[in-house]
Amino acid sequence: MQEQENLLNIENRTTTELCISSLCQCNRHILFWDFDNIDLSFAEKSLSSIQAYHGLGDIYIIKSSSGYNAFCLDKFFLNEAYNILYHTRWNDFQHVRIGYLSESWALRIGDDKELIKRIDITENYKSRKQSNAHYNFFKKIFDFEDIRLLSNDELEDVVLESYKQNRV
Repeated sequence: MQEQENLLNIENRTTTELCISSLCQCNRHILFWDFDNIDLSFAEKSLSSIQAYHGLGDIYIIKSSSGYNAFCLDKFFLNEAYNILYHTRWNDFQHVRIGYLSESWALRIGDDKELIKRIDITENYKSRKQSNAHYNFFKKIFDFEDIRLLSNDELEDVVLESYKQNRV
């Protein structure tokens, strides 16, 4: 009887989480960062630094119940994306590692997410193709006027995924 109650409690704490993949139709990736339990000012400084160093396009910061996420619509091959994410200070290394091993990073989509800020390009900006599909997805999900494409591709589809998450 106790075992059944324990199993029922485990099932009740497990939820299915919807997320969007970093993977584009052309087999490149946009960038997703994860800053759980990190102060916004640290995340911003870290993102600004990596943006200037790599000449990245606009970076968008999302506030969530566990901290901050960010994304950049520039497209990279897997190893290039990994290198940028790995060298971003305060970025969750487990998120970087799991994404690299899975060959795509995931950004959970939920009611607790709010797009709060855009970090504009710097003078070091390098024009790269950006994901039109991700742009359209984020425009629908977030009520944020300032999402922009600087050099878009023509692709339309994003990959949605789900995973099981224990909630305590």
